[in-house]
Amino acid sequence: MGFIIGLVSNVAANFVFWALLGITFWMVGRMVARRFSRFFGLGRVNSIAVFLSNLWTPGVGKRPVGYTIALHELWAAQSVDRLFSAAPLRLPDLVRGLVDALWLRQRVRCAIEVSPLKGEDADLDRNLIVVGSSVRNSIRARYVETRLPTAILTGEDQVTGALPGTADVRSITIRRGGTESRVDFAGLNLALVEKCRDPDRGTTVFFCLGIRGDSSWAAVEYLVRNWKRLVMEFGDANFVVCLGFPQTEQYADEYREPLRLSIGSS
Repeated sequence: MGFIIGLVSNVAANFVFWALLGITFWMVGRMVARRFSRFFGLGRVNSIAVFLSNLWTPGVGKRPVGYTIALHELWAAQSVDRLFSAAPLRLPDLVRGLVDALWLRQRVRCAIEVSPLKGEDADLDRNLIVVGSSVRNSIRARYVETRLPTAILTGEDQVTGALPGTADVRSITIRRGGTESRVDFAGLNLALVEKCRDPDRGTTVFFCLGIRGDSSWAAVEYLVRNWKRLVMEFGDANFVVCLGFPQTEQYADEYREPLRLSIGSS
């Protein structure tokens, strides 16, 4: 009899433990999911598109229309896809499946696309992560023309087919309230992450770009790795973060935390 009572007690204790553990992580998962959803604008539009730069040059080769993407921007797209495919929590394997199950019930539709050629249509009625500068990303160029982003790289608003040489791009111009300020820094691989709201569509747009392909990828990595920190700093407000990554002759193949040159909300 004592054995049976002890067995029942152990089963009941284990049941209560797992129930409480599940409820705790369920509540934590819901809280993080709400923050994640608000930050990326998923409350109104439960889909997001990543627009990569198109490196194809018209008139080169036999194809009338072509699409070419950089390896680093492909890495950036893969990082975003991983972010939206699983619960953004560092949890032990013991309960990871439980929280992932909760998260995946509300799976976000994430599409990876190459920016179209100038003049072609694109579906912008989704939340967006736009990778790369206006030189090779037509979606970024459209928004720069309408002056939605407040931060631009040197020469980006006067596109002539290429940004100035990497060594000459030493500043980011930030436009607010009719005034302009510049962030200048030599010897760094400059990049920026900016969050805006498209007032015409009611969507959220993130711009992640740098003076080179590796710094554009690093800007995306910064957003993916630090979105919780950005939520704590800016909440649901728009913001600009100017970043400086180590300047190297060869393109970087591993991420390093950058120097934050300037931050601000708008």
